[in-house]
Amino acid sequence: MSKKKPKSKVFDAQLFKRLLHYIKPYTGFFILALTTVIGLAVFGALRPKVLQLAIDQNIEQKFEPGFLTYMLLMLGLLVLEVTCRTLKEFRAIIDSKNRSNAGTSAPAHGLYLINIEYPKSIYVQ
Repeated sequence: MSKKKPKSKVFDAQLFKRLLHYIKPYTGFFILALTTVIGLAVFGALRPKVLQLAIDQNIEQKFEPGFLTYMLLMLGLLVLEVTCRTLKEFRAIIDSKNRSNAGTSAPAHGLYLINIEYPKSIYVQ
């Protein structure tokens, strides 16, 4: 005798609409996170297709200049993917509000502030 669980919705529009209210103060961060996630998905999916085209249209037909074009396109997609991934990881570190998540800092080795001089023109008289 097994108990069947009731089917639940994968996406609940009513719940999502209520949650958007809490995102309003963080709209910029939300858009950045959404953009980087979508960018990762798109750039990751495009690289195999570009490689297929490079092989089918250029290597098979021994057309070397076209192959270079596709390889430069692959490099560009890889750079965009790494940029999106880095932004996503950076955002996660900032959101965690824990300095230890960012890794080790460079030691100061005796660096310290001695003096600050401001131009006299900035003072109110």
